[in-house]
Amino acid sequence: MTSLPARKWLDRSVSACYSESSYTRTMSGCKACHSCLRFKPFEEFYNCKNSYDKKLNQCKKCNIDKGQSYRESNREKERVRNREYGRQNAQVVRSRVAKWRKNNPGKARAIGRLREARNLQACPLWAEHPECKKEILSHYLHAEWLESVTGEVFHVDHIVPLQNDFVCGLHVPWNLMVLSADDNQSKNGYWWPEQLDCQKGRGSSHAWWRELELKVSHEK
Repeated sequence: MTSLPARKWLDRSVSACYSESSYTRTMSGCKACHSCLRFKPFEEFYNCKNSYDKKLNQCKKCNIDKGQSYRESNREKERVRNREYGRQNAQVVRSRVAKWRKNNPGKARAIGRLREARNLQACPLWAEHPECKKEILSHYLHAEWLESVTGEVFHVDHIVPLQNDFVCGLHVPWNLMVLSADDNQSKNGYWWPEQLDCQKGRGSSHAWWRELELKVSHEK
C-alpha cells in the first residue's frame, strides 16, 4: 500500500490531529507519522509496547533518518560509546556479528573486501559514495544468489588485480565481475585484459621487472 499525504495535518498541529477519534487517526489500518506527516501502513512503523496502538509515532524511514543524522552530528561521541559498549559486552557483540555474517554472507564479503582495498589504497574517495557502494554490493549479492541457486561457490573478482608487479586496479564497480571459485583461482592476480606478453606469468618470470625497479630506485 502506498503512502497517502495527510492533508488534514497541513493546517493543524500534530497534537490537534491526535485529539480526533482513533479511527480517524489510524485511517483504517494506517497511522500518521509525527515527522513526515504522512499516513502509512502499520508495517512501516516499529513496535512500541507503550503506545496505544503498539507502534512508534515515527515511521521507520523517519526513525532511521533521525538516527543517521544524530550519528553524523556526534561521530566522536558515538565512537566512544560504541567502543565502551563493545569492551563491556565483548561476547554479546561477537555473537551478534557472527550471526549477522551467517545471515548476510554477501554483505559481509563486501565489507571485508572494502577494508582490504582501503588498506591497499585501492579505494578512491569517490568510491565511498553511497550509490557507488550500493553498486559494488550488488555484485556480492549476485554471487550469493548464484551460490544459493547452483550450490557452487562464486567469487567477486577484480578484473584488473589490486596487487601485481605491473598494475594496481581499483575497488570500483566496473572493475568487478562474478565468476566461479575455480575460474577465479586459476586466474588469480596474474591476468587482466590487454595484458602484454612480457607481463604474463608469475614468480620468477617477473624477476626482470623487479631488478629494473630496484635499479631505478638506486639511481634516484
